[in-house]
Amino acid sequence: MKLRPDNISSISKWKSFVKEKTSEKFKDKLKETLQDPSQYSSNNLRDDALSQVLGPDNSHLRAIGKGVTISKLAILSQKDSIIAKLTQEHDEIKKENAEMKQEQDEMKKALSDMRSLVEELQKRQACTMFYSLLCICYNI
Repeated sequence: MKLRPDNISSISKWKSFVKEKTSEKFKDKLKETLQDPSQYSSNNLRDDALSQVLGPDNSHLRAIGKGVTISKLAILSQKDSIIAKLTQEHDEIKKENAEMKQEQDEMKKALSDMRSLVEELQKRQACTMFYSLLCICYNI
């Protein structure tokens, strides 16, 4: 009984466990799962291939670590999905911001071009008015 884990309290439970896991039924189930694991692939941790072979866990999750329960994992996965959603929204806002900055730069250039045009028109108008005054003064 040296191989018995600490979490199995009695020898009878250990013998029952060993008997079940060495039975032909268990071995057949294991072979079936190993031949076609896609049949048991699932996002649901209670129905994955490992749970199909070894049986359901009582409260903890196998192969994830000590102290991890389904509810804790659900909370972590929700947190991950929220972070992913916020990251996506952040990227979209950055893209929109870049587009708005480009539009702003285009508008600044257009405004600068309009100012240059207005200044040119004012210079021409001033020259025309000056020429008109000269014509009036000298009766040309």
